[in-house]
Amino acid sequence: MPPFIVTVSDGTAAVVAAGSGRTVAAIPRPADIYAYEGVSGAADDRTFILAGADLSGGHWRTVFFRVLLDAAGKPGPVRQLPGQPWVVPTPVISGGWVDFDLAVSPDGSELAFASGTPFPSGPGTPYNPPLPTAGANERIVVQDVATGARRTWAPWRSANAVISQFSWGAGGLLGYDIVLAHAVVSGGTLAYRARAGNVAAFAVLHTEARGGSLATDSHVVTATTPRGTVLYEPNGVLGPDGKVAYVQLPRSRQAGTIAEVSVATGRTIRLLVSGYRARLGDPMSIDAGDRFLLFPLALRHPHVINTQRPFLVGHLARLSLRTGTVTGLRVPVIDRINGNFDAAW
Repeated sequence: MPPFIVTVSDGTAAVVAAGSGRTVAAIPRPADIYAYEGVSGAADDRTFILAGADLSGGHWRTVFFRVLLDAAGKPGPVRQLPGQPWVVPTPVISGGWVDFDLAVSPDGSELAFASGTPFPSGPGTPYNPPLPTAGANERIVVQDVATGARRTWAPWRSANAVISQFSWGAGGLLGYDIVLAHAVVSGGTLAYRARAGNVAAFAVLHTEARGGSLATDSHVVTATTPRGTVLYEPNGVLGPDGKVAYVQLPRSRQAGTIAEVSVATGRTIRLLVSGYRARLGDPMSIDAGDRFLLFPLALRHPHVINTQRPFLVGHLARLSLRTGTVTGLRVPVIDRINGNFDAAW
């Protein structure tokens, strides 16, 4: 098992012992960074990339940092990556703490993230599931860690999309969650239909295609459509070999399943967790050895909107993909209107 997890909670980052959930060390925040917004880890179990919010100059800009952990989990210097800060629209909440989804490739050479406004929707918040609206035209951005150069993939021109929960597999495969308006799934790909409604999907982008079209260069692993007025969004992470994915599949508002599915066919290979423990929620993170999955356990979804008081909605857990054993960690998943939470191996 990887020895450490890095968490981001309410704008601060910390190293956590994966076995016990005990906090090992805090990761310092650069003086000009308002808050950490997200985290992802490379395959070496020591390299982590953090997204930070820089509010200087009157703009909301996201800046990326690399931090290396030593054998005891102590973080080294926090170093900014090359490249221009990513300017995004100001979040719609007063506190400004948001979840910025990102993923670093296994070799640490590339980052993936979405282009639009970070949504203030951590696990269990009353904002989710997010629905695509006019102006939320997301693209997927892949950034070279060494140079800062970027490539993008966009859906069709008129698309309104919400894209999140990134994960890398072998061969440049990138898993992601998407909620897309005016869309259908046709022949395993997303297609535009003017009179269609919303589709939620876990999909895989072939980043080595370099075509720029999200629909053309992706294939859908699993998808859902609204049940009445409710859209339950599947959350997934791609396995390191790119052949399987681990997906939270919705069954109802109260329960779901976590299943291992074939990336090629979308068929369920085996069920891993079911019932109330598998309610949908981010974050999900898999280790490089394809042995353990992090996920939020037994989330409750309180709909408290008019208070800033933090309250617990669940806790982080690890799932052994070999034995199916679920182990709760002493890492609370905290919900607050102006809060955020992320975690990664």
